[in-house]
Formats: sequence, structure tokens, C-alpha cells
Amino acid sequence: MENISICRLLLLTFPILCLYGCVKMHEEYVPDSSGSQGKTYVTFSMDVLPMTSGVDEPCHVSNLNICAYRNGHLEASVYSENPEKAGLYVDSGKKYTFYILANSGLIEPPRDEYGMRTIKCRIGGLSALDISASPMSGTVNPTVIDGKYCTLKVRMERILARIGLKFERGYMYDAEITSVRIANLASDYTPFMSWHAAEQSMNETYTASGEEVKELNSGEIIYVPVPENCCGSLFPDNDDPWEKHPNNIAEDAEVICTYVEISVIDRRQHYTYEKTYKFCLGKDAVSDCNVERNTYARVEFKLTGFVLADYTWDIVSDIPVQQKRFIAAGESGAVLYTDTHGELITARVGGFSWKDIVNSGSAYVMAGERGRIAYSEDGRSWRVVDTGYDVDWQQIEYAANRYVVVGYKEERLDGRAYPQMMKGYVACSDNGIEWRVSVMYDYALCDITYGNGQFVACGYYKRPGSSSVRGYVYISYNAEWWIKTPVSAAYGYSSVVYGNGIYAAMDNGEISYSEDGVSWSEPEETGFHFFDTMAYGNGTYVAAGLFGKVIYSVGGLGWEQSDVSETCFYDVDYSRGTFFIVGDSGLVMYSSDGKKWEKIDTGQKFDLYCVCSMD
Repeated sequence: MENISICRLLLLTFPILCLYGCVKMHEEYVPDSSGSQGKTYVTFSMDVLPMTSGVDEPCHVSNLNICAYRNGHLEASVYSENPEKAGLYVDSGKKYTFYILANSGLIEPPRDEYGMRTIKCRIGGLSALDISASPMSGTVNPTVIDGKYCTLKVRMERILARIGLKFERGYMYDAEITSVRIANLASDYTPFMSWHAAEQSMNETYTASGEEVKELNSGEIIYVPVPENCCGSLFPDNDDPWEKHPNNIAEDAEVICTYVEISVIDRRQHYTYEKTYKFCLGKDAVSDCNVERNTYARVEFKLTGFVLADYTWDIVSDIPVQQKRFIAAGESGAVLYTDTHGELITARVGGFSWKDIVNSGSAYVMAGERGRIAYSEDGRSWRVVDTGYDVDWQQIEYAANRYVVVGYKEERLDGRAYPQMMKGYVACSDNGIEWRVSVMYDYALCDITYGNGQFVACGYYKRPGSSSVRGYVYISYNAEWWIKTPVSAAYGYSSVVYGNGIYAAMDNGEISYSEDGVSWSEPEETGFHFFDTMAYGNGTYVAAGLFGKVIYSVGGLGWEQSDVSETCFYDVDYSRGTFFIVGDSGLVMYSSDGKKWEKIDTGQKFDLYCVCSMD
């Protein structure tokens, strides 16, 4: 047998999806037991440990090596490409240690157990680096029960780590990354011993694609699978991130340290300057050089001044990861969303505030100030559309295969500061990009919902030059032609929702109900005031207000206040089984029932005016 048994990572021809728990054996796979008296057929149910980020990663399990040792000696082994058919006979009532290696090629198991614990395997190049099909290993040492067969649970751990790369340009608006490389990737690993230091590195170097470089320059995080390589503390007395450089490793060091190389170009009016930065990976930015299996760390590279020589970088491992995916937007074009790995990403779309956002299932559409509407298929790349009207859009709804936006604008009359004239606006689109706009003079449109085959918008009438208003509700079957109905709202309803066959509209804490959108009940007191945004989901109404309070009602029968106290809320949304609320200074909260809320630490200072769930 060679010193290093070769383990080739194979691309799977039949993926088996697992989300924290993979394979369950079935009795029909137990082979013929003739001639196996006194033995038990052992199969395995594998739970794949989540990465340190806490996000469950999809995983594929194939190509299993299973080896059984007793008293330090190999008793039985099997290799199977199909995990559901992988099992072996061992003596009943005896204590064994089982070693399971997944997503690898066939290995020759050593005769002694020590040789198995220290066996080395090779990684077959960059094409083999795939978190979802990472080589993984696990052990279990039970006493095998008597019986026809039994299934043992095994906790499997990936050999690969995941590195996130993030770039912030700071004040250097013209600077951008041109290339990213990760070099000295380990080409060998010991599946049953963690904290393995590589003996050899790959001939290949990971190089970020053009699309990945573009994502980095837009503020997104790219994720790179990296093999375990624990080199220890190669810079024990260092406290300067600039010095954690591969060139500073002693030439006689018997380790191969994995490092990152980033090239940045600064394009200004009179010159172009480029600089390349190198730093070693590890658990921190100054001394540690350990890339541990089944972990996640984010490398943050920042330009801190006005020249490329002003920079810093850090390695962050204690990263708050969101289990709920959402996208929110607010003042000055700010957009905040969670990517597929649950990390918060900030972006800027235009320079004006966004008031509402909707997820249609195939696209995201935002409506905002100065007649602007933005369209995106993934929540990352946006196309801003000018509808041609100076209107502040308030709310957007997607239903009946179309987008409908409502808003208003109060304009001066004859160039005078007073009196003023109100204009309400409705915009319709079949694709989120091309819009048809209509105007309602003297009316303000504040919110819109859809139900029972019709759109219902709420707002108020305000005569030119007058300060008094009167509440109105507007009904349309196609969002093109509208019928208005006066309602008994002192100031006009600011929010309307539809659920369980009933329309509900709220005016400063008072609520009215309607079955058809035409006839409305007299306003009912909720017992609370200053609430102007509302959502309905799962049989529950939730309202939020300007003073950071939340109230909820099951079925609209009696309202209670949630145990929430913040500064100010601007929007509440229900979609995909979750309520979300956003407000001042990057405030985001979520709830499944409207009663108990979890706060998300976004670390942002900009106000958020709208939110919805992401796919």
C-alpha cells in the first residue's frame, strides 16, 4: 500500500439531498443472511454537522467507505457508491469502532486501527472543492445489538471549510478589485484526525471568476471552499495584520500556509495605480494560520484612506447569521438583504428613498420618491425606472399577474405657497418595468391590497386650498378604472389589508371592516393610537406605529400589545409565513405570530421604510 491512499472526490451522478440528516437505511436492502448466524447486519443513518455559521448546507452523500475495527484490528469493510445499500455483517453483541468516509473514492483500509486513524487522502484538484459534496468523515463505537439488523446514527463532519471574502472601498470610490486568488490550497487531508497540517499543496490556485469579482466590487460576499490546513501559530509574537504575510514565514518551516492575494486598481483622472495584497488565512488576522474543517470565516478587506497604501483586513468567525431571509429598503437608496448563506448585505439603489417593496415570486419591485420604481430578478442587481411623474409612491401590490403602485403629491397652485392641490396616482405594469400611470385630482392614495378578485386602495379627499380631509376607499377590478366610496374615517385610512374574506382598513388605531370593499363598518377603537401600517397573515392582524409599538389581533377580535418597545416603525409585512417590521436606524424585527418578536442586529444607521421576505 502507498504511503498516501488516494481518495478522489467524484461528481455525483445521482444527488441525495440532505438538510442536517442524510440517509436512512431500509430493511429491504439487508442482504441474504444465510451463513451469517450470530451476526448482525449494520447500516448507518448520517447526520451532517452544520458549519459554524449555523446555516444548514445542502449536502450530497455518495461513495461510502465503511470499516469496522475490534480490538484494534480490521474485522470487516465495505465500499458502496449508493449510501442506501451500504452496510456490513459483524458479530452480534461485540463492541466495534466504525469509521465512515463519504464522498471519496475507494480506499484500501489498513489492517490496524491506528493506521485508519492516521490515513491520508488526496484531493483531486479545484474541481473537487464543493461544499455540498465535500469529503466527510465520522466514527461511532457501539456494542452491536443482537438481531437481524440495526441502524447506527453517525455524526459526519465536512473536511472542507468555507471562506467568505468581502471588500469595502471606503472613500476610494474609483478603486476596484481586479483579481482574487487563494494559493497553497491543501491537497491532502486526514479524514479521522482534525487539525491536520497539509504536507503538499495543489498545483492549481483558486482564481475568482469575472462574475465573482463583480460581486465583490458591488459589496457582496463571495464564498470559497478551502481544504482543512492547520498550520498553527506561525506568527506568535505578531500583532500587526500587515505582517501576516506569506513572505514572512521562515523558509525552513515544514508547513504550507494557505493565503489570499487581492489586486486592487485605483483609477483617477490623472493616474492609474495598482497594488497587490497578500495575507495568510487563519482564525485571526495576526498570528493564527489554522483553516479548520467544517467552519466558516469571513475575510474583510477594507480601504481606509484615500490611497491604496491605507488599508486593513480582518478575519471574522463569530458571525451572526439570519435564519430568515428578507430584503428591506429605505432612505437615500439604502437596500439591505440576506444572501443565500444568511449574511446581511448592504447596497445602494439610486439616491432617493424607497417606500415599499414586493416579492412577486419571480422578481422584486420597489416604489419610492420622485416617481422612481426599481426592478430586480434576484434582489441584488436593480434597474431603476422613471415613470415620468413627480409622485411619491407609497405602496405596491402584486396580484392578478400585475404590479400596481399608488401614491400622491401635493402641489402648489399658480406658483403660490398656499393654497395647494392634491394629486393621487396609480401605476400599473405587467412586467415591473413598463408602467401606465393615471391621475386622480384632489385625492391622495396611501395603500393598496387585493382580494376577492379586486384591488382596494385607501386614502382621502382634500379640496384645493382646504386643510380638511375626508376618507375614501377606491375599488377596481383591473387597476385601470376606479370607483370611489366615502368612508367614516376622520383622516382617511392609511393602511388596508385583505384576509379570510374580509377587508380591514386602519385609521390612527381605529379599524373598519368590509366584505365587498363598498360597505364598511363604523370605525372600531382598538384601544391604541398612532398606528398607521398593518399586515394580515395566518389569521392574525399586526399593526405598528410611529412610537415603536406593535399591536396584534387574532381574527380582529380584540387587540393586544406585543412586548416591543422601539423608537419608530415604518412598515409591517407578512409573507412566506413570517411577519417583518422595519424602522429607525436599520431596525428589523420578525415574528411568526405577531406576539413574540426577534430583533436582528443589522449594524446599520439608515432608516428602513419597507420590507418583504426573500425566496
